Amino acid sequence: MLRGWSLLRTGAETIDGEPYLVFCDVGQGDSVLFVAGEWQMLIDGGLDNGRALACLNRYMPEGDSKIELLVITHADSDHFGGLATIWDLYLVEMVVVPPADKATKGFIALKEKMLTSVAESKTELIHCPEGIELKPKEGIEVSFWTVYNRKFCQNYDIVTKENPNDASGEYFFVAEKEAEINNESIVTFLEIEGVRSAFLGDLEASGENQLIDEGYDGKVELLKVGHHGSRTSTSEKMLQAWRPAKAVISVGAGNSYGHPTKQTLARLEGVEAEIYRTDELGDVIFRFFMGNWGEENEEKAQNNLMKTLLNILN
Repeated sequence: MLRGWSLLRTGAETIDGEPYLVFCDVGQGDSVLFVAGEWQMLIDGGLDNGRALACLNRYMPEGDSKIELLVITHADSDHFGGLATIWDLYLVEMVVVPPADKATKGFIALKEKMLTSVAESKTELIHCPEGIELKPKEGIEVSFWTVYNRKFCQNYDIVTKENPNDASGEYFFVAEKEAEINNESIVTFLEIEGVRSAFLGDLEASGENQLIDEGYDGKVELLKVGHHGSRTSTSEKMLQAWRPAKAVISVGAGNSYGHPTKQTLARLEGVEAEIYRTDELGDVIFRFFMGNWGEENEEKAQNNLMKTLLNILN
């Protein structure tokens, strides 16, 4: 039986049918698009280099200019840099934002766009998402986890389209250390028909281990590797708990950080995860096959993949 995520193709264009994930090749940054019919989720927007927007132009359903959910994992420019332009061109219905702020010019400008949209009753802003479960379609669930912002969130009121006046306040604290920014990353879980995927932002090993200690230790089929494959992320403890079948590393070719590191690749290989890298494959696309599929359907899926590859080669 075929159930779960299957690599569909890389560098392709329009996709129809079952839900699909696109790990956009944005260089040394992160941007992931999830599409389930007319409902879309974007996690991060890469650097301010136009590549995340180009990815949306390739893979968003034709004529669809609304993003139902945007998740900004944390305030590093390689994760939010491309979002200001995207915000101007797409209507964002709901945005989940991190609490930590580097107070950089780029992030301040993006915040102003977000809060203006909230004040105009166009967007709902969720600043403390832990415990929130979204069910956009039958069998699909999106949930979140965060680590360091809990005390901060205790006295925070969610800014919504129903409470636009709250948008004038200050909802971000300034992180003092890079590790604090990384461990402020919002972890997003996507579950379809019981098959779970995890997107870690730049979460460090200490945050990953706390995640496992708090009971998030069930099987993860598809993992967006944290921090571009840095040696300080993708802990052995997390991998042994989750044992992901597939791991995607969003990373720029020839980057100066040495990502992904040999240590991280070795740990992933140790749990027999299939590794996909945007610096080697370009856009990496997975399609989710719903329900139980027999051998005939599995063969058909493989034949479609071969036809796609042949079209690319030709």
